[in-house]
Amino acid sequence: MKKIVWLLLLLLTIPSASAYEMYIFAPDTLSVGKPLVVTGNTTLGIGMPIDVVLSHQLTTSTEVNRTIAYIRPDKTFRAVFDTTGFPTGTYKVEVPTSGMGNSAVTMRAVQLVDRLDEIRISSPFVQPFSGILLVAGTLAGETHSGVQVEVVGPENAVIFGPRFIYTNNLGEFSLEIPVSETGLYEVSFTDSQGYIGQKSFTIGRTPATTETPGNIPAPTMDESVATPPLPATTTPQQSPLLPLWGLLATGIVVFFIRR
Repeated sequence: MKKIVWLLLLLLTIPSASAYEMYIFAPDTLSVGKPLVVTGNTTLGIGMPIDVVLSHQLTTSTEVNRTIAYIRPDKTFRAVFDTTGFPTGTYKVEVPTSGMGNSAVTMRAVQLVDRLDEIRISSPFVQPFSGILLVAGTLAGETHSGVQVEVVGPENAVIFGPRFIYTNNLGEFSLEIPVSETGLYEVSFTDSQGYIGQKSFTIGRTPATTETPGNIPAPTMDESVATPPLPATTTPQQSPLLPLWGLLATGIVVFFIRR
């Protein structure tokens, strides 16, 4: 009898093979446009694929995206969701699994907020190529404080920052970022309260100079080529006998008059 009791106690101390454990983690609040990183650990087997689902909580739950994560050798997993363009509101991330233990945490709620209205950009979003990207603006409520700036270039590589830029007593800031090529530049802003958002700038080629009709000089041509030479005018030469015939005629007239 005692052996049976000890056997039952031993069986109770052995965890059920079907009861797995899983714990997922996600931020409570996140700014729209920032990657939503979901991490977790589990007792599931190494290399096992699991679905991680992102849903928008409205009146009902609507799936927005899902991805597959794989269990790493250290029994952890990681999934990333792009939130660019997402509407603000309550979202949830979860791992829809069954057979988990009572202490498993397979769902987290995330509040997406939009802080882009807290920053006003005054520099042009489209600038000609000059070797410099000008980023200037005003940060609401951040007088005598600052903003952290990071710039990603056309090749999806960070070309500037993250660097802290101070604001003046009006919350204004300005910086010139060296650039070496044309294309799209993504500028991210973060302050003491967290991620603010991202703005896109385009560096284009320097426009070619065009002359207006009033500035176009009139075409010039070599006069010797444009104007054909005129034939030389020649004065007809008089015969040397003409004066003698004139004198002779005059003498004849005078002779007949006297007679």
